Amino acid sequence: MNKTTFINQVTRHIKPLPAIADRVLYLARQEPVDFKLLAQVIENDAVLSALVIRMANSPIYGLIRNRVETLDRAIVVLGQQHILDSTGLYITRILRQMTKNTWPKGDVNFWKHNIAVAIAARMLAERMNVSHTQLCFFAGLIHDIGKIALHTYDATAYRDVMAHAEQSSTPLQAAELSAFGVNHATLSGVISRKWFLPVTCMKAVAHHHNAADNITVTVANIIRSANMLAKICGIGDSGNPYGLCDPRLLLPNPKFSEADIFDILDVLPGLVDELCGSVLGIHGISPLPGYFKQNTPRPHIEVHTRRESDRLLLRYILYTLGYYHGNDTGATQIVIMDYMPEHGFSNESIIDFNAWRSQQPYTPHGELNIGSLRNWLITQIDKAQPSYA
Repeated sequence: MNKTTFINQVTRHIKPLPAIADRVLYLARQEPVDFKLLAQVIENDAVLSALVIRMANSPIYGLIRNRVETLDRAIVVLGQQHILDSTGLYITRILRQMTKNTWPKGDVNFWKHNIAVAIAARMLAERMNVSHTQLCFFAGLIHDIGKIALHTYDATAYRDVMAHAEQSSTPLQAAELSAFGVNHATLSGVISRKWFLPVTCMKAVAHHHNAADNITVTVANIIRSANMLAKICGIGDSGNPYGLCDPRLLLPNPKFSEADIFDILDVLPGLVDELCGSVLGIHGISPLPGYFKQNTPRPHIEVHTRRESDRLLLRYILYTLGYYHGNDTGATQIVIMDYMPEHGFSNESIIDFNAWRSQQPYTPHGELNIGSLRNWLITQIDKAQPSYA
């Protein structure tokens, strides 16, 4: 079977967009938007109507203080951009019916990951003044839809591929390519094309595992960065432990600063929980920033590493665990150094990141298992904790 035939067979398992979703996506992308016509279309579907009203009242947008009760008002409050968000979430609810009882180890963490990527992507796009913020959110929601297609096509074979990726250093997309001749990102792009989504969205999901395009602010680069931030926060599980993770690619944009990264890391877990609960009925607390409770003494530690990309990655993961940055309270509780001093400070525990990294398996493009790193750091901090009790 040639590759094109195989792709057509696999993607056939993902149904076309519901007619109402297709119509809403079309109307919401028009300039100017006819909100009256949009309301007339949406009100024909009770589920979508209720979702739009729920989104208008959601704290995730922080749009108004008074509760919205009607569809017409909700559409006006949300506006063009967030109507697309609501439609993407409507599609996500439908897709979840394909994974709810069949996904390996349950689908809760899979969907939490996708929603985390969608929210982080929109937040990145807003801070970088990217014009396609709504497409960034939508692309984040569906960037892994190719995984659903492969699993639906051959559940046994795909479980084996996911298990191989989890137990080895092989990135999931590489394991998929070896087993099926195509990876989930390519399939996500094909499905996007069949759904007649904008080319920008299609390219973003198709290329979200490709090497970054230097410092160009593309939707694909934003999805890749959002994927990394979700992993740094420890939210959900994409089934792909090893991934590209170079935080330096976040920073060159002149409209974006490291403070923006910390802002996203602060609020992302809570926003994911709110949206998962209100839209998908998935309830459960994501790991919140602050591994330590407020005002709990933290062990003073030194972390040694030589690579700038590793230095930033450690900085951000440790921030989500309660170690602050800059001149904030607690800034002296962690020191990231690029050498191992002959004599450490007597009141600091040493975490030798270089030793951990030297034990990691080789990957073709320098991918890291961020989840494993996060868990290792927690273990190291726990070891240091008793002397500061």
